[in-house]
Amino acid sequence: MASNNIVNNYCSTFIQIANDVVRRYESNEDIIKQTEEELNDVYHEIELGKDQDLHGGWKLYRQVKDLRTKRRQAKDENALLKDMYEYIKSQPGQSFKSKIQSIQGSSAKVYEAQNRRKCNKYRTFRHN
Repeated sequence: MASNNIVNNYCSTFIQIANDVVRRYESNEDIIKQTEEELNDVYHEIELGKDQDLHGGWKLYRQVKDLRTKRRQAKDENALLKDMYEYIKSQPGQSFKSKIQSIQGSSAKVYEAQNRRKCNKYRTFRHN
């Protein structure tokens, strides 16, 4: 008898990975959108605001650099996650996830049945 339900563990890992990929990709999309809006605000301040002294110009430069770095990191990560994300969100990906969940449910029933088995130590055998 297995000490733990290894299939349940594998299925949980598959499902967790799929959920993490979707969550991370969509979070990165939000970061990209937010940083683009913030960059637009900084660009408008540069374009329409009053002239800056050296310190003010440096602060605007740092804002642009920090926002573009944050945006680039999210875009680069999404470039890596894109194929997985699109598959997970596709019909075949959703079917795969449903099948994994079904297998997980079936394995729980089998594991439970295995744990209910008992050995009958006092069997009697007939000898002919």
